[in-house]
Amino acid sequence: MTRLRPVEPADYERLAAIGTAIDPAESRGPDWYRERDASWNPRLLRYGLAAERDGLVVGWGELGHGWWAYHPQKFYLRLNVDPDFQRQGVGACLYSGLLDHVVANWNPRQISAEASEVRPWSVAFLQHRGFEEAHRRWDAALEVAEGKLERLPSATRRVADQGLSVVTLADERQRRGDHFARDLYEFEQRIYRDEPGYDPEGSLLFDQFLAVELNPETALDGGSFLALDGTRMVAISRLRRDSRRPGILHVGFTGVDAAYRGRGLALALKLLTIDYARQHGFVEIRAENDATNAPMLHINLELGFKLEPASVILHKPL
Repeated sequence: MTRLRPVEPADYERLAAIGTAIDPAESRGPDWYRERDASWNPRLLRYGLAAERDGLVVGWGELGHGWWAYHPQKFYLRLNVDPDFQRQGVGACLYSGLLDHVVANWNPRQISAEASEVRPWSVAFLQHRGFEEAHRRWDAALEVAEGKLERLPSATRRVADQGLSVVTLADERQRRGDHFARDLYEFEQRIYRDEPGYDPEGSLLFDQFLAVELNPETALDGGSFLALDGTRMVAISRLRRDSRRPGILHVGFTGVDAAYRGRGLALALKLLTIDYARQHGFVEIRAENDATNAPMLHINLELGFKLEPASVILHKPL
């Protein structure tokens, strides 16, 4: 018999073990769960449950606001069941317990979830409960040593020939001082709103942008680049460190102002990030792109990124 109870700090070791059993490539230690809970923004609602059998945590799940796309009535579902206990009703029990709480207390309008395309049974689990596929997201990885940097000189020269300048985020932070974070946030949000996969009803809260995207422990200002037209930010490619794997970098965000697209800015800035990574001994850069964002996917493939299995994003209207 499955017993549900709230997730507790004493569960972190077991949550980490379940995550590793599901996907060893995305293994996170107990400290990741501990730090995640300790830094959770209290403005965002979240409800988590652990599923026990004979005193052993065999699965856990949560429903809560997405910090990256906050909307008061939209929530994101996460379910994780130990592979040894899958297809035994544990996931269904967790899902029912989470949904009952959220429906009774938070007046949800939509619940979203995602599952890897290599686990079709997970996609089917969600579809059986009224979720419908909305879009897909490609993960991609670049071995830095294999990055194609031959076009770097011509790409940066093309930017300069347009009268634009390129600076690091570290330089621009120093120049703008106290205005830097807010200016960068407003610039990125303006770009992000017209990118594929964007939810026009959601928004990244400024305090979450500071806490996550500009976290000093993972932000890499010296390896992130801005294109400027005078003092106006017009393009960006921003990197961040992987908190668990020192040699790995992630693309935090790459985007170009709508009025400046098609002029080679994204290519030039991404080449600069790869060059930085190579010069500083990083071994891999990882990126995520909406499957419908053809221009960015094309650039990444040109630069040597290799696509990995897609994540299926599903929505359930309520």
